[in-house]
Formats: sequence, C-alpha cells, structure tokens
Amino acid sequence: MTPLAPSRLFPLVLLALTTGLGAQTVEAALADGTTLHGKPVGAYRFVLRIETANGIHRDLPWENLASVSGGPVSLGLGEGEALQVTLEGVAAGRLQVRHALLGSLTVPLAALPQAPPLPAPTQAAGDDELAKEVQAALEPKPWNGHVSLGASLSAGNSDVFTATLDALLQRDWENDHLEFRAFAVYGTAEGEVNQNSQLFGALWRHFYDPDFYAYISTEASRDEIQDRKFRGLVNVGAGIVLWKDSDKELFSLEGGVGYRLETFTGNTPTRNDVTGRAAALYKDIFFDDVEFTQTAELIVPFTDPNSFIGRSESILSVPISESWSFRTSLRLEYNNDPAGGRDNLDILTTLGLEYSF
Repeated sequence: MTPLAPSRLFPLVLLALTTGLGAQTVEAALADGTTLHGKPVGAYRFVLRIETANGIHRDLPWENLASVSGGPVSLGLGEGEALQVTLEGVAAGRLQVRHALLGSLTVPLAALPQAPPLPAPTQAAGDDELAKEVQAALEPKPWNGHVSLGASLSAGNSDVFTATLDALLQRDWENDHLEFRAFAVYGTAEGEVNQNSQLFGALWRHFYDPDFYAYISTEASRDEIQDRKFRGLVNVGAGIVLWKDSDKELFSLEGGVGYRLETFTGNTPTRNDVTGRAAALYKDIFFDDVEFTQTAELIVPFTDPNSFIGRSESILSVPISESWSFRTSLRLEYNNDPAGGRDNLDILTTLGLEYSF
C-alpha cells in the first residue's frame, strides 16, 4: 500500500480533530449535587442542550451548573458557521473551551445564539422514563434571590427623603416553584412622613406541564398613608405560559379567585370580600444582559366591584458585575374606593442597587 503523503494526511487529521470523532459525552454537575450525562446537542446563550440516554433533548441553564466538561459541542458563530470544541468549565458568564487547533478559549455566553425550540419527544423510550422527562417543567435550582436597596434625597428649598427595600427568595423543583417577597418603603417631605408601608407575600406554583400550572398566593401588608392598618389577600387559580425562551424571557397569564380582608383607621369600615383575580407577567432581556420585568394585577370583589384594586410594577436591571446591578422600578397602585380623604392612585419610583445570590 502506498503511504499517504503528508500533504494529504494533514487534512484528514484536522477533520478528525475538528469534527469530534470518538465519544460524544458531556458531564454536567448541578449546583444541588446532581450529575447528568448526555450527548451534546449545542451550547447556547442561556442553556447547554444535551440528549439523554432515551433520546430526549434537555436544556441545562448555565447558571445551574457547578461544573461541566466533555464534548465535542457545537458553538454557533452566526451565519451558519459553528466551531467544534470540548467544554472545560463555565463561570462568571463565560464558557471555557478547548479547540483542537486554537487551544484554550474563553467565550462570553452573551455571544452565543439563542437556543432553538426543543423538539417534541418522539423517539421510542420506556414509558416511565419518557413520562419523567415530559413531566419535568422546571430545571431544579437551589434557593436564590435578590435584595434591592433604593434611596433618594433632596435638600435645600425642598427636603425630601425616600428609602426602599425589596427582597426575593425563591426555589425551583422539577414541577414546583416557591417564592417569598418582602417590600418596605419609608419617606418624608418637609419633615412630614409621606411614605410608610410594608408588604410580605408568598407564592407557590405547581406545573402540570411546561405551559400550565396552578398557584396559591398570600399577602399581608399595611400602609399608614392610606390609613390601612392591614390588608390580607389569599388567591388560588391557574396560569398558562404563552411564551418562554428562558426563566428571564417569558410571558404568562393567571386567573383565579380569592379573599380580601382590609381594616382601616378612622371611619372606613372593614372589608371582607370574595374576589376575582387576573394577572400577567412579562420578562425579557434587551441588549444581551439588561433584564426587564413587567407585572400587572387586577383584583375585583364579587360583592362590591366598585372597590377594585389595580397594581402594576415595572423593573429594569442593568448588571455591573456578576452579582450586582443598577435597578430602577415604577410601582403603581390604583384603589377605586380608597379610605376617606385619600387619593385613588399611588405612584412610587425607585433607583438603587440590587444584589443577586
């Protein structure tokens, strides 16, 4: 047999290295200690997509991975081009990879393309395994959240001070989401208190599939300026996810029934109402890393629709590091039947720092 000339042998070696001949497996260690293995499908901006042993594609958010290794994995470069690499790790929004010719590389996750929709599970698989993959609506995550502090101060011809605290603690299981939220604001104008309210809430969602869920929410709050000593809300209902690319890019709607209890200072009578509730949630990412969240909620008592409540919150977070962000928010609350002598509409704007963990 005539040996191959070096000029012909080199392209074959290069092809073998860059197309990833051999074992195609990645090992991903989740933050909760779980280790997953699978055939790599692709690395995208927010997720690593693998194919499980039963042929089902699964997305693993980068933020949930403690470590990752293996390959080869295809990195999209735009215009249909891709680079075959071996994964070595992920940290601080950057992916560490190794290429057969280029060596060790660091790739910003923000430079990767969005993940295409997951294909429907059509490959034959054991009934139990297939049901488990289809049922899991969420990627399990350990406890995480954020704390946001905001303040404004003006002095001189006008003395105004406002401070806010907003905290969120949440966790995801395969089919359940639990969160707790606390919010407080205190402000003065010309030495007089003009903001003094506190709120604590809890929310549980159970997903029957990735798009449909049931929820229970509770809330306890007070507002000295609105003459409201206490407001208690309990709501149950169902929701549907109309669009979702990631936990930070989605649109959902909720509806249900609940109960409202409000007590006031002065002569405003106590309110005990069975209510209907409608709500919407929209999240998106602009300019690769600017996070936007919009919520809207309408609560209407069945026995006294005139005393309905409408609430809205808009939040914009601009990251300055892996854990810190500038945050600005706009909160609106409209009470169609407020306590005597109080305005219908309350508006609160805040600007501050947010720490995520």
